[in-house]
Amino acid sequence: MLERMKSIFTQYVAVDPDEITGQSDLRLDLGLNSLELTHLVSVLEEEFGVEIPDRDILSFKVVDDVIKFIENNKSM
Repeated sequence: MLERMKSIFTQYVAVDPDEITGQSDLRLDLGLNSLELTHLVSVLEEEFGVEIPDRDILSFKVVDDVIKFIENNKSM
């Protein structure tokens, strides 16, 4: 799952995929602002067949938070 996330994230942020870990901070390490994160979430919803409510987006701090949410909620 982490490798798939790296592939998606690197389409939207200028970060070497080898530098992305589960503990990479979405804002500090990947440089995502609120608008970029919202756009990325819509991509993840389509990619993984999940619905991610706004309140959950606010709780995402690191890549692992996103992975755990998707693994717990995906319908695919």
